Amino acid sequence: MSFLINKESLRYKHIKRGGMVKKYSVLVLSLLFLGLNLVYAGNEPSVSFIDPPLNFHTPGTELMLAGSNFDNVEQVFYNKVEMLGCRIVHDGMIDQCIIPSGATIPESSDDNKLITFKVKAPPPPSSGGVTAPPPKVEIKAFPLKPAQEKQISKKSLEEVFIEEVKKYPGLQAFFRDEAQKPFQYALKALQEKRHVEKFPQTHPIGRKNALKSWLKENKEWYLSYAGINEFMNKVTPPADKKPVITNIHPDTIREDFEFYIFGENFDQSVNVYYNNTLMQCKYRSPTEIECYTPKALSDDGTIKVVTSDGEAIYSKKLIAFAEPQIDSIEEDPKHSGIKDIYTGDTIRIKGNHFLGSSEVLFGSHKVQSIQVVSRYVIHVPVPNITGTFTLKVKTAKGEATKNVEIKGRPVPTLTSVPSEMGPDIDFKIQGKNFTHGMKVMLLSGTKVVASPDVKPTSQQEAEVRAPKEVGTYTLKIETAYGEAIWPSPIKIKKTPIITSISPEGNQLGNPVVIEGKYFEDIESITVGGENIPSNEYSVNKEKTKITLTTVSWGIGRLSLAFANVTLKTKWGETYKPIISPKESVTYNAEGHEEKCFPAVGNGCKGGGQEETKEKAQILWLAGGC
Repeated sequence: MSFLINKESLRYKHIKRGGMVKKYSVLVLSLLFLGLNLVYAGNEPSVSFIDPPLNFHTPGTELMLAGSNFDNVEQVFYNKVEMLGCRIVHDGMIDQCIIPSGATIPESSDDNKLITFKVKAPPPPSSGGVTAPPPKVEIKAFPLKPAQEKQISKKSLEEVFIEEVKKYPGLQAFFRDEAQKPFQYALKALQEKRHVEKFPQTHPIGRKNALKSWLKENKEWYLSYAGINEFMNKVTPPADKKPVITNIHPDTIREDFEFYIFGENFDQSVNVYYNNTLMQCKYRSPTEIECYTPKALSDDGTIKVVTSDGEAIYSKKLIAFAEPQIDSIEEDPKHSGIKDIYTGDTIRIKGNHFLGSSEVLFGSHKVQSIQVVSRYVIHVPVPNITGTFTLKVKTAKGEATKNVEIKGRPVPTLTSVPSEMGPDIDFKIQGKNFTHGMKVMLLSGTKVVASPDVKPTSQQEAEVRAPKEVGTYTLKIETAYGEAIWPSPIKIKKTPIITSISPEGNQLGNPVVIEGKYFEDIESITVGGENIPSNEYSVNKEKTKITLTTVSWGIGRLSLAFANVTLKTKWGETYKPIISPKESVTYNAEGHEEKCFPAVGNGCKGGGQEETKEKAQILWLAGGC
């Protein structure tokens, strides 16, 4: 049997898929579906038409070829460049050919010059001298029994056309009727193993999925040529019982507000939602529902009515008339605890119905870049103005106001800082605006080397704990509203250190000498609790030696024995026993030297029984041991 194909009479369906144009001939697909073969004269493969035609060709376009003698084709070429992925469907059809990127697409060409083939070598002649026909290529698939084939064909039709089955009574029975075209065509496609290469599971489910895939791909053809549209046109679908909303009154609503919904097909199972929030409603009739808006009404909302037969959404939003309200104004989160509002702050306005806020004003000053965090909170930057203003929040539903006072930004300043101090002591600084998270830093150059503790006692004064490390620093203070640097350096002075106490020249009766360092800015010296007047001692130039000119070692002030010497300077104080447990003193009592050790009783080394240093005992007298 042979067929003449008129290209101009073919009806095409164009489907764009990933940049490729795919056109399927309804006539060719129908002939293919019915299992008819196109027969052409000659043994060489030839092309009768290309789908899509030449004017749709681009690299990557998928082609379908119709023609004859395709059984022995081994390779397919597009303008002499091989096309990969081609599938020989049967003797008269090849599909899934992809135009290669390196191929030249001509402006016009004869199909058989544009598409060429390489065929397989013919098999050797049989004993009778006649060439044996090529073996039929069998697509492997899970084998099915006839009963399974029928069941899969019927179920696949019902699942692919589920929406039509729901809408048109009797369509399911039509699909199950084995005498009708839908079943017969589906069974034939299943037996011909259409699309099994896409679902290679070795299970009946794989065969079913392959058939469903083929049915979906050819659904439009199926509706037209398998008698489905004809059947549906004869059947009147059942009356639609889905709810319908025709009107809402009023369409401007407030919180906890009564309104009415009018329409059709309402029933006792009805639920009504405002922006997906279930509302309290009362069914009044199949055409009327009475509802109350939510108490926490948000912005304009959509009404949805849901019944057991479906749902309906009102075509336009209800206008939620909810005026904004201001409950409180909170300070900048960065400046916690500060109740005043300063220029440059970001305050938080708390209230309700702020969604859709369009403007915030301080008097006539409109604020830029407000942030609506939620319907309850707005973050607002405070403009650079001072005074008392009416804060106004305006939305499409109304406005809310509140009086506020904006103060100038309290930038800190310094007026008094001591130039010198001892380590690890408290000192006071004076200035302005010393609150609001005040910090003190000591700088060496530009580097922060210490952050001492600070305790503001007022906005004009603060106590600062000096660091333990001595040195010269720059003092800087910082608050939430700025910083200030004291222009003059401050010095952390060293506290005095006593290293030894002994008679001058280590001679009995000589003045007492205190040696050490940092003996400057002396405020007092006490020996055994007795204050030494400033005119009774002297300090050397190096500030390392103090001579008590009126205190003689071992003579006169016997009460000074075993006492502490306390030295207090402007930068700190220190003390030391007159005899240190780690020291010895050489003196001359009777013309010879003796070494006295820490007093632990009465006795001397050298004048009596020799004992070890640890057991030596000394007796303090005016003349020595």
